[in-house]
Amino acid sequence: MTLGQSALLAGLVQGPSQYDPLRHPQAATARRNEVLARMRQLGHITAGQETVTRSQPLGLRPVLPPAAADPCLSSPAPFFCDYVRQILLSDKALGATRAERDHLLLEGGLTVKTSFVPAVQRAAQQAVDSTVEKTNRAAATEAIVKPGTGQALAMSVSRDYGTAPGQTTVALPTQPAFGPGSTFKVFTLAAAVAQGLPLSTSYFAPACYVPTTFTIGSNSGGSPSDARPRSPRRPGRPSASPGPHRAARCSTLPWPTPSPASWKAC
Repeated sequence: MTLGQSALLAGLVQGPSQYDPLRHPQAATARRNEVLARMRQLGHITAGQETVTRSQPLGLRPVLPPAAADPCLSSPAPFFCDYVRQILLSDKALGATRAERDHLLLEGGLTVKTSFVPAVQRAAQQAVDSTVEKTNRAAATEAIVKPGTGQALAMSVSRDYGTAPGQTTVALPTQPAFGPGSTFKVFTLAAAVAQGLPLSTSYFAPACYVPTTFTIGSNSGGSPSDARPRSPRRPGRPSASPGPHRAARCSTLPWPTPSPASWKAC
């Protein structure tokens, strides 16, 4: 190790981030020269050695470290992990640029506390895994939020977290492109109750729409618990002899669809 390198390292002890030679080369050089001056004062080096070393550049030859694996891969809740990471990386309070925020997140010694609950996460993951197979082109998602707080307790996706075929690193429950789906059923129910309809209200609806875009069944990579084939039929034509599942799904609606005015009332 050269005299200049030794002085540089000794100077870094006081402020590794402040005198980081890669990020702040001018500050690092000034700090190195301070160390050289002190070494001369203490008689460890001569004035000539100090002069020669001061005139030398830092001589850094940085080598980029190998790309680190995604730390969320080892998390018991990788999609929740990535969700929190993206929130932090978009917070300008942690840095003016994305690079600065990324550096602080990875090397700043931050302690990040979340509302994550492991037991809830395990239940949510089991729910999606038992509903849609990982090979299905449609993915099931679950985001558990504590009522009245907005605190996310768990987040699960039926696909594995990763970049391999059939995997994804996108926290699907957070994407605005996906519709709320059955979440709106509770608003429909609330509107019906507000109109005075009892919960026992039902309407016979023999016509059933069966989508052909996404089929359900193990043969198509669907639900592990539902391998029955689906045959599309014309809307408006009642089933000749519907089975119990068909009747439950297509012939009975527990409440009517409210009017737009009722939606606004909700």
